[in-house]
Amino acid sequence: MTDLEITRLCAEAMGFEWSRPKFQSHSQVWISDGDSDKWKLFDPLHDDVQAMALVKKIGLDIHCSADMNGWYVMCNRLREAFFINEDLNRAICECVAEMQSAKASA
Repeated sequence: MTDLEITRLCAEAMGFEWSRPKFQSHSQVWISDGDSDKWKLFDPLHDDVQAMALVKKIGLDIHCSADMNGWYVMCNRLREAFFINEDLNRAICECVAEMQSAKASA
């Protein structure tokens, strides 16, 4: 999955409308809460606040694992999904994207 696909799926999981102007980078999307014409940048792969909002919304479990060399992120709400990565934001986003993708295909 590309960074853009991961970010798009995370935006969908948060319930945002999303758009990607041509000038944006490979991992950023613009979101709207639907209540206004204002769009804001959504990039939870690099924004700690947005990544933590995903944790709270989805209800993820996060553990630091020294023997696995990174962060262990898991949620069993939709199906068993877990990801290990040195980058906490990436582990969170990959987990959410996988769950959202499974939800959409079900």
